[in-house]
Amino acid sequence: MGLANSRADNGPGIQWHDIYRVNLVTGKMTLMLQHDRFSEVTVDDDYRLRSASQITADGGMERCIPAAGDWKLWDALPAEDMLTTERAGFDKANRNIFLKDSRGRDTSALMEIDSETRASIVLAGLTFTPDLFACGVDLVGVANLITWKDAR
Repeated sequence: MGLANSRADNGPGIQWHDIYRVNLVTGKMTLMLQHDRFSEVTVDDDYRLRSASQITADGGMERCIPAAGDWKLWDALPAEDMLTTERAGFDKANRNIFLKDSRGRDTSALMEIDSETRASIVLAGLTFTPDLFACGVDLVGVANLITWKDAR
């Protein structure tokens, strides 16, 4: 794969950032996405476009995923959760998404979501909001979420 990074570049006078893959050795830039609607674009650890987000008229956000040369809606986020819900990364296989999500809560919980089935599990939330749970069961024995995430 070589040394690479992704870069957003809006060029002179353009409102939206186009997404490039940059070879850090040669400086060669390869255009990954040129668009006119997304406020945020997510690229995974293999430099694949995974999602793009656009702000809605009511102040919320729609997260779209690539689909047959276009984009389709994958998730919608209400305005009240915009500052406390965000992607936190991918697992090592780039299949599952780690997400800090405050929807339906007073604070964010760390979630893991299967990007294909959309099945999800709360990884951390009980200790932050114990009054929302009737009981707690240690499913994975996580002592350090960062070390656990890196091992996946």
